[in-house]
Amino acid sequence: MPFRNTVAAVTAAAVFSLVTSASASTLIGSTVIGNLFGTLTPTIPLGSATVGAGSEFTPDLGQDDRVFFDIDFGATTLDFDLVDVQDLGANGIPADVIAGGGGGGTLTQSYQFIGISSFSATLTGTPGVGNLTQSDITVLGNTLLLDLTDVTFNTVGGTPPLSGFDVSFSNVVVPLPAPVLLLLSGIAGLGIVARKKKTA
Repeated sequence: MPFRNTVAAVTAAAVFSLVTSASASTLIGSTVIGNLFGTLTPTIPLGSATVGAGSEFTPDLGQDDRVFFDIDFGATTLDFDLVDVQDLGANGIPADVIAGGGGGGTLTQSYQFIGISSFSATLTGTPGVGNLTQSDITVLGNTLLLDLTDVTFNTVGGTPPLSGFDVSFSNVVVPLPAPVLLLLSGIAGLGIVARKKKTA
């Protein structure tokens, strides 16, 4: 095999490896910025956290600044649990009431992942949660939107968490670093020059 063909084959393999590793990444190590907002609830910044071991967010909502929700992102998962049910009343409490909005309004949570360019999200479980479907989950680039407007949570019996939902992430893509893109551009240029010499 001519040297030029060998170089081309090795280069193609290297490029394939870079692209594959970039598109097969996980959420671990990325920075996630959370917000909660709605028509009856003022925007509540949940802050930012690095995805890793343990919960990323435990927002203080409602009376007495108690922690109601435990929000834990994993490599390819979201575990969203209701963990405090004191004084919340009967079963089927609307999410907007839990968040202090008084009920009857819209309620959305957003999570933006810095260092991730895109991903897919699938609802995989809703134990003790009502009115939450795949259509309530939207992905816009690197941002996950959860529409909790009509969602209800079980608050009766057993030991917390009494209810929650799970989301699975796939096709997580990390953008290639600028130096790598520059290298790929240079390799492409060399390939064009080699082809022109061959056809000349």
